[in-house]
Amino acid sequence: MSLNEVSEILVEVLGVEPEEVTIDANLVDDLAAESIDFVDIIYSIEQKYQLKISAGDIFPAFLQEESFLDAEGKVSQEVVSRLETEYPHLSSDIINEFVENQAAEVFFKVSSLVNFIDHKQAQAA
Repeated sequence: MSLNEVSEILVEVLGVEPEEVTIDANLVDDLAAESIDFVDIIYSIEQKYQLKISAGDIFPAFLQEESFLDAEGKVSQEVVSRLETEYPHLSSDIINEFVENQAAEVFFKVSSLVNFIDHKQAQAA
């Protein structure tokens, strides 16, 4: 999966300019994606790559549902382990950035989409 293919989808769905779609662009903060846009993005990816995807497959939705900080105010090791196990497409750099910044927004990068599709295609091969 190339950035160019993801870029095409995001340009079409979000109406952004191609040069705005970089590997580190945040879908929400940089590209102004809203919740309904994620449905369209996922649908476009499903159609293009014949994949069945739910939003929770790409982005760790469980972080919105429960506290990810331990009693010391740090991201718990249990959460880190869950991210590594359930979201193998997330790079260690992204997980480390999450631990450091304690902000789930880091997962909403274009790179998460690219890595997810690459991971799914590698599994199918």
